[in-house]
Amino acid sequence: EEECKRLFFGIQTEKQDDTIASVSQTLFWDLRDDAISPTKGYFTRASLEYAFPAFKSTAEFVKGLVQLSWFRPLGRRAVLGLSGRVGMIFPMSEGDPFNAVPFSERFLAGGENSHRGFRLKRMGILGEFDDEMIMVDPDGATIRPELVDGETIYTVQGGNAMLIFNAEYRYAITEAIG
Repeated sequence: EEECKRLFFGIQTEKQDDTIASVSQTLFWDLRDDAISPTKGYFTRASLEYAFPAFKSTAEFVKGLVQLSWFRPLGRRAVLGLSGRVGMIFPMSEGDPFNAVPFSERFLAGGENSHRGFRLKRMGILGEFDDEMIMVDPDGATIRPELVDGETIYTVQGGNAMLIFNAEYRYAITEAIG
């Protein structure tokens, strides 16, 4: 019964006040037959970002992400789609390696393009933030019963690494419905 009383929430966008100075490069190669609903071909993307202390920013890290999506028709009405993503963040500053990376830059999973069993950006390491949204417990889930009517509160922290694989089988029932 106690498990049913737990509430889970993400950090509101207006509370994500991060200042980052960075340079990045993204390369992509798109050989899909359709960008919205592909039936054949593949898409690749690789990006590299370096954040450095400048102006008001104190963050310093290197972030890389590689993605590959491949589509193949199966018969006249079906399509097989496979996708994989891997990302890593390497904090460069001294001190706490987790908090060296601003929340807005951490990897979060969940949603229609990653793990559909979770709401958008609601899958990841859980922990607690204080009233000013400063991380209090980066090592795991903690309880904050004072926030919402005595309910237990969990927040998603995001992470410095991500590995996601997806497989999708699409079958067209009509031209517009699949």
